[in-house]
Amino acid sequence: MTAPVEINTVNNAVVMRFFMPSSYSKNDLPDPSDPRVKLVELAPMTAAVLVLSGSTGDKAVSLRTTELVSAIQNTKWRTSGPPTAFFYNPPWTLPFLRWNEVAVPVLEKK
Repeated sequence: MTAPVEINTVNNAVVMRFFMPSSYSKNDLPDPSDPRVKLVELAPMTAAVLVLSGSTGDKAVSLRTTELVSAIQNTKWRTSGPPTAFFYNPPWTLPFLRWNEVAVPVLEKK
């Protein structure tokens, strides 16, 4: 995988977002055959990111997210949205070889 999969829980349901490379436009992509799948374009954003390897369970993601938010508290940045996690490897990848990230949108403090 070269693009991340973003996984969040919304209203007790798992929501996954798959990112297409920027070389594709929305018009280049096939129409989804499942009505639950939506094609959307996201606005650019600036995010603080922390690499996560090993376990990708909820506890590990939560701990790294807390660490990330804490790390930016005394910087010129402030959080501007909810944190998320990006997963780059298939589930069968050995934990020590995984490359994943926790991210939080940020804006410069004024």
